[in-house]
Amino acid sequence: MPNEYGITAKEATEALTAAMRLLPPPGKEDIELIKRNHTLNWWQKWKLICQIKGR
Repeated sequence: MPNEYGITAKEATEALTAAMRLLPPPGKEDIELIKRNHTLNWWQKWKLICQIKGR
């Protein structure tokens, strides 16, 4: 049954799912920023990346 905007719940779910696929996985952008940070040494980078990945 369409809502006030003329779309069904199924259509809204499909649109949201398609939009979510366009986003990078959680943490991926953070990891890239850490890798490019010149103020951190390799050990600090490794520890931060492991925290983001949940290891």
